[in-house]
Amino acid sequence: MNAKAIYVLANDIVPGSSMPVAAPGLRASGLVDGLVANGLAAQLVTPTGNTPSPWRSPVPRPGSPRAIAVRPVDLRSFFSTRAPATVIITNFNYIEAVEGIDGLDIVFDLFAPKVLELRCGVPAPAAAAVARATERKIRALQSASGFLVNGRKKLPYLSSWLERAGVKAAPSRVAVAEMAVPASPLAPDTDGPLRLVMGGYVQKWSRPGAWLDVVAAHLPADAVVSIALNSHWGNRNRGRDVALGDLALHPGMNRVSSMAFEQFQELLSTHHVMLDLFEDTEERRLAMVTRTVVALASGVPVIHPPFTEVSPLIEKFDAGWLVDAGDSDAVAASVASVVADRAGVRAKAANARKLWKAHFDPAVATKEAALLIRRLHDEADK
Repeated sequence: MNAKAIYVLANDIVPGSSMPVAAPGLRASGLVDGLVANGLAAQLVTPTGNTPSPWRSPVPRPGSPRAIAVRPVDLRSFFSTRAPATVIITNFNYIEAVEGIDGLDIVFDLFAPKVLELRCGVPAPAAAAVARATERKIRALQSASGFLVNGRKKLPYLSSWLERAGVKAAPSRVAVAEMAVPASPLAPDTDGPLRLVMGGYVQKWSRPGAWLDVVAAHLPADAVVSIALNSHWGNRNRGRDVALGDLALHPGMNRVSSMAFEQFQELLSTHHVMLDLFEDTEERRLAMVTRTVVALASGVPVIHPPFTEVSPLIEKFDAGWLVDAGDSDAVAASVASVVADRAGVRAKAANARKLWKAHFDPAVATKEAALLIRRLHDEADK
């Protein structure tokens, strides 16, 4: 097999940029780390410098030696001069920059169900916006030589979209690539007051709910509750406006400002449990919830709903508590268990690390993706 360049095109800020990172940027970075761990010379391409950031302007270049910063307006010429090559795109965000370039193989990463996300808008999006997203997604699927999905639960969803796009993809051109994230260093196992954390971006399709009052009612007064909620690409303090109910009045409330990914993961690893509950929606049923995955990689067990892409893994490894946010008794019981059984919490924390190692370690999460890319390269050589 001839060596062929491999690029992963990020559509958001990536780790190493000294800025808060959302799921798509972490996804692209994790894919690169995993592909490299599997013996492929992949590089991260991160669009930067073309648009001011709400946090900092211009967007800083990432510090990783495997990352290449390119202005969005220069992406097409960048890839045109590097073909033959393979580029992995996250969803359809940059399809216009890569489609139709001779010698450029596109791998479509169905990282998140973006059209479902759009339909979860509040207020509902205009029909034209949904139609435009649908058209771009179909174009991206039709342009791709291979396909990744962020978890096996999304395979039927991908199949339905491929059928809609008129694409017949052999099973050998589809690979599962679960969310690849780095593990944080183990934090000291300290006793003392319970430390509970809520973190991540506030999304219009998964906002905090009335279950927060139930949590507040069952926490001891000496518990520390760290809230690190923010809105992506908006006012950095907007997360502070989220209605937290009685939890906002807890004496151990600790509001945390926006921070870089590495700092956020360090923050998580100093807590005993992460709280990540939300209501059941069609979009959430397909979600590989990134903040939960990052918590597990940090050795932090999670109170989590029973219906997401991560839920069966949490149950299999006993790495948390699966709770319906609408079941007040179940929410109360999970919090009571956390408070009363610190040894059980420590056991679940150890299990969280085992779950990470089995599924979210970049080398493991991208094994199928690496095999897919090697197959595409072998086919090109024939």
